[in-house]
Amino acid sequence: RLEDEVRRQEQLLLLTPQEVADTPPAPPSSAPPAVPADNQEALSSNGTQPDDENLGLTAYALYDYQAADTDEISFDPDDVITHIEQIDEGWWRGWCNGQYGLFPANYVQLHGPE
Repeated sequence: RLEDEVRRQEQLLLLTPQEVADTPPAPPSSAPPAVPADNQEALSSNGTQPDDENLGLTAYALYDYQAADTDEISFDPDDVITHIEQIDEGWWRGWCNGQYGLFPANYVQLHGPE
């Protein structure tokens, strides 16, 4: 991991200020928390996205993120993540593009009351 961070820092030195602003942060160094199997569809018993009436905690994606495991979600910049659970400091869980799962908290900006 240290070698990866050194390489990343070296690459940042070669970027223009605008390119640096557009570069996503590294996902949290800790692994995402384990999700109990009975909790995978906690928001909906039939596996579909919950009602749009109460979106819960929401955020806008700042960067592209591609799921690295089956319990994670993928999103593009400006996608909206809803029904967010802040399960630990680095990883949250929510709905986006019809998927429910984990994502790095530092890739999104919360919207509305926290």
